[in-house]
Amino acid sequence: MSDWIKTGNNYADSILMDRYMNDPIMIALVDYLEFKGILNQDEFAQFVNEHCRADVVTREKLQSEP
Repeated sequence: MSDWIKTGNNYADSILMDRYMNDPIMIALVDYLEFKGILNQDEFAQFVNEHCRADVVTREKLQSEP
């Protein structure tokens, strides 16, 4: 999971990685779903990265508006 998040904003990447990598429930859930054959980690990593990128873009846009 350590290389999943690449939003183009290094600060956001660092914050998001800390949030996800320090959450043992998130890590356990991903491992469990992969073990059960429900989750493809590569596809999930892409999905997580897209979600994080969209969140960063939205936050940057809101911060730049008066």
